[in-house]
Amino acid sequence: MRRMRWLAVGIAAATLLAGCTGGGIGSGTRASTGPSVAIPTATAVSTVLPPAATPAPSTPVVPSASASITPVEPSASAPCATSWDVAPSVSSAEPAQLTDVRVGARDEGDRIVFEFAGDVVPAFDITPAEPPFVHDASGLPVEVPGRAFLRIHFPFATGMEAYDGPAALAGQGALLVSLVRTGDFEAVLTWVAGTDRPACVRVTTLQAPTRVVLDLAPAD
Repeated sequence: MRRMRWLAVGIAAATLLAGCTGGGIGSGTRASTGPSVAIPTATAVSTVLPPAATPAPSTPVVPSASASITPVEPSASAPCATSWDVAPSVSSAEPAQLTDVRVGARDEGDRIVFEFAGDVVPAFDITPAEPPFVHDASGLPVEVPGRAFLRIHFPFATGMEAYDGPAALAGQGALLVSLVRTGDFEAVLTWVAGTDRPACVRVTTLQAPTRVVLDLAPAD
């Protein structure tokens, strides 16, 4: 009986000893029973990036010089004729836009200036004319004061969009009496200059801005 008691005590002691050396079972964590596996740590890889490209220096924007207006002084050798037929400076798909009409007096006679938008000098012709004058395209009569007349015809120009000046101007000198618009229809522009006596014209074309300059002088 005593031997059996000691055997039971020995078994209990062995069980207790195993619980104390089991590696944390009493803490609720399950022990690993398989072989331990070493998990390699990732090797840090340093990536060398190329240096950032240096932006090219920007080209400074130099403002263009404003266009200067050249004084209108026709050459002394320019002919003074009663008829002119001048082709356009370059071909254009759109009619020239008349922006201004001016008249003025000079020592030798009178000046008429037709100013246009853009860089294209439009085609034009100048011919002697006789009344009566009618308005294109209504056919209504147009009065042009004067004793002799010059018709100034621009076959591919208009003032419908850009010109808001008068349709008739009085001369400022002794020769030009009046300048009257007689037509602006379907890109055909016509003015008639009335003079005190027959006149010839020296023509100068200029740019910046684009101008057709007529200098009138007595024809005799």
